[in-house]
Amino acid sequence: MNNHDYTRNGCERVLIFEPIKRPRVLSVAEAAAELNASEAYVRRLLLRERLYGTKVGFVWAIYPDDLESFKRVRRPPGRPRKAPENGDRASVASIADERVRAGTGRSLRQRKGPKRGEVRSPLKARLTSSQANARKKK
Repeated sequence: MNNHDYTRNGCERVLIFEPIKRPRVLSVAEAAAELNASEAYVRRLLLRERLYGTKVGFVWAIYPDDLESFKRVRRPPGRPRKAPENGDRASVASIADERVRAGTGRSLRQRKGPKRGEVRSPLKARLTSSQANARKKK
């Protein structure tokens, strides 16, 4: 027969089932404590389906396996690093050379004012923009 046990209860046979082993589900507050985050963040993850859970009425139920898999793929909190700590010096130097050729600094914005080696004439500095435009037309 099956792996189920039968007992006799008077004249009839009664089937005895083993209890089903279910994992204990976590609430939003428990998941937030596990992730060291706020409850609002966990609810946002659930709504965006980045963390999987089941909604029972108005309460979320999160399986521990789903929480563990989310922890494995979750990026570390905070702003990502700009450059690798152990980056090779050749790539850092090539990036610096490109920035010099483009005329940009670390913030990737164009420098204001005269370019390197260019001397600003005192006459151009004193002219307003309308005067400079009139002068170009001549």
